[in-house]
Amino acid sequence: MKKTIQLILWVLIVGAVLFYGYEWWNSFPKVSFAPPLVSHSKKEKLDSILIATLNQNQLSGLAVSVVRNSKVTYQKAIGFNELESKDSFKTNTILPVASISKIFTSLAVAKHFQSVGLNVADPISILQHPLISPESDLGKISFEELLRHESGLKDKTVFNEFFKQKKDQSLDNYVLDFLEGSPKLGRKREYHYADINFDLLGFLLSFSSGASFDQLVQESVFRQLGMKSSYFNESLIIDGGYRKTPVWKRLKESPIEYQSHPSPSSGLQSSVEDLNNALLQLIRLHLGNMQEELLWLQTDPEKAPAGFQKIEINKQQFIGHFGGQAGFSALLLFDPEEKFGLIILSNTRDRDNFRVNLASEIHSLIQQNP
Repeated sequence: MKKTIQLILWVLIVGAVLFYGYEWWNSFPKVSFAPPLVSHSKKEKLDSILIATLNQNQLSGLAVSVVRNSKVTYQKAIGFNELESKDSFKTNTILPVASISKIFTSLAVAKHFQSVGLNVADPISILQHPLISPESDLGKISFEELLRHESGLKDKTVFNEFFKQKKDQSLDNYVLDFLEGSPKLGRKREYHYADINFDLLGFLLSFSSGASFDQLVQESVFRQLGMKSSYFNESLIIDGGYRKTPVWKRLKESPIEYQSHPSPSSGLQSSVEDLNNALLQLIRLHLGNMQEELLWLQTDPEKAPAGFQKIEINKQQFIGHFGGQAGFSALLLFDPEEKFGLIILSNTRDRDNFRVNLASEIHSLIQQNP
């Protein structure tokens, strides 16, 4: 009996050594940059904050942009886009921005449905899709409830996905499969964050317009905002992105696997430079290129426009959205009254809330007198 226990222990020890050895072999050393010796100007101090954030949070790459008074006053990228090739992370590097995608899906929703005379409070059954009956609970959901995650719909669980036979995961097939499964709504129409809300919106946009979702967003939103390099992914798997290894102070690859392509909820690929063009318009709210769309989405002055989030930084409320999936992290926020906007993108998973901490430090510094 004693020998059996010893054998089991040795097997476990050897297994652990092999596992962590394999993880070390398939990971990369942490990225580290020397901070500037002296920081006098705000730009130099911002550089210092970025380098400290990358070093302390074990990030592969980090890019930041600051907008003040309708101008990009600071833009910087440090680190690596790919650790194996040591390609630099740049402000024009295209990467997934995860749920920031929802902002642009919301703008496309507002643009199209407003153009056909619909209101954000209208039920989705008004579109007369054959699988959405006006008498059903699903049919009574409004566009606003989908945009605000108050529909009662919930995403499929990992358990459901694991035992489901994979098939073509195009957006149409993914949502049709969801609708044909007679989705059940929660008892109360309360807030429950779920990507299916926006995937359904993207599907309904295509159904109503007769155009593909990505084509519609390109023509109605990206072109109007000057986002020439942005697009919604057409692949289920996006390589790249990193996360910390559990034991070693190293980084390992962490690719994204989407549930559908394109993904209206989280599939936007963009860069700091492209998002700058959008932010310069969004920060102007009802005076920018998206004024009519934002008015359609603004149903309550106490809330953010439908499809956006309220984000608290330094006890101050901002409008924007977080984005985080697999090995990527993002944050876009702005305050129209203060005329301040901020973009943070990284190709590393945020485990330690670095986005909020970095946003807080940058905002505090920007608020200081020269």
